[in-house]
Amino acid sequence: MGSYRHYSGADVARVQMIRRAQALGFRLSELQGLPDIDTADGWERVARLVADRRAAVAQELARLTALDTMLAELQAELHRCDAQGLPVAPDACAAAGAVAPPARNPAQFHAAAATDLKIAAP
Repeated sequence: MGSYRHYSGADVARVQMIRRAQALGFRLSELQGLPDIDTADGWERVARLVADRRAAVAQELARLTALDTMLAELQAELHRCDAQGLPVAPDACAAAGAVAPPARNPAQFHAAAATDLKIAAP
């Protein structure tokens, strides 16, 4: 009849670790050393792998934080322009300081931008 394979607790733990690592974004090719994880060298290799991934995540977080800051600045500038009725010339309203966003309909902003839009000839 059918044959069954019996796995040790260490085998099950290794498969669970591989699945967890994959869920955290590791590729199988990066996890080649996991069969040796029961050794000091294996643990050190996995620890380095995780540390490298955490460093990459920290770098990406810094990039995303800087991007979010720039987006927040642009949003504040757009609100200042909208409050002054200057939807096309953001540099003209950038010095206006922080003005609370007005309770205007976004469609009004787009309509004003469409009518006031002036494109300089090249």
